[in-house]
Amino acid sequence: SRVELNLDKVLFYINLSNEIDRKFKLDPHKCVSVIRLLIRKNSFDKAIELIDSLGQYDVVPNYMYRRIRDLLLDAYILLNFEQFQNLVNKLLKNNYVDPSSTVLSLIVRKSYQDNGPLQAFETIKNILVQWNNLVGMFPIIRKLLRDDCTEELKQVLFKIGKIRSRTYAYEQLAFALIHERRLSEAVKVCQHISRATFEEHCQRYVRELFFIPTDIQNNDDEIIPSNNLLTN
Repeated sequence: SRVELNLDKVLFYINLSNEIDRKFKLDPHKCVSVIRLLIRKNSFDKAIELIDSLGQYDVVPNYMYRRIRDLLLDAYILLNFEQFQNLVNKLLKNNYVDPSSTVLSLIVRKSYQDNGPLQAFETIKNILVQWNNLVGMFPIIRKLLRDDCTEELKQVLFKIGKIRSRTYAYEQLAFALIHERRLSEAVKVCQHISRATFEEHCQRYVRELFFIPTDIQNNDDEIIPSNNLLTN
């Protein structure tokens, strides 16, 4: 593109402008394309320097959405987790993007993709402390539960569930336990789900059971629920 052909000139102009007047600020909206191009050219450090040299918005402008979306899509593929997290934090700090569930879940998914479930779980805890917003992350959390359904993960899921409903958190945990073939534990979790909710979503539980490999025997002796199992 024309921008790509003149990238060196663009960077020279930016540096020259800073030398002439330190108070001079380029329009971040117009520079997003340059930032994106620098990342595609494997010049991450220069991209971060450019972001640092730009001004901040008081609130996130609506017209930034499309360009930031394209930037994040490229960055998700091309950068490692540490670089991607650094980039997103810079964009959030400058109010180029909101800390929406979509943006925050991208950080978790990138962490999971690069470093596995345990590091992704640490990322979730950090986001919860920093932004107190994990709405929309249930799909990736459910995947984490399937990979490593630890007691600590369960407690975090319950805490997150309070954002929407505790029943929803128990449901997600039950699905994960069923998938892990830990059926006796799943039965105990289902005790916290109302009969009406259980009956409403019964087909989803059955579908989850079909994920269990047929060549693996379940050794649970307590998987048959009693008539009084479901309460509330």
